[in-house]
Amino acid sequence: MVVSYHRHVLHGVTDPELRITFDFDLKCRKGDLHIENGSYGHHFIDEELVVLEVKVDHAVPLWLARILQDLNCE
Repeated sequence: MVVSYHRHVLHGVTDPELRITFDFDLKCRKGDLHIENGSYGHHFIDEELVVLEVKVDHAVPLWLARILQDLNCE
């Protein structure tokens, strides 16, 4: 299976270990497994959804945890 997406990446200015990614336009395909053929396939989640991932080495900073909680992020 080939999974493709577009990604926006943010890095912490004062915390170089903090990285936040936003993935959108998530697609997959099972037939053509040649990645050189580009990004195509069918959307496997709602096209309007964006996957947010917070990457840290230790703990999520309190200020960010509060923002994510206020936005009901899981």
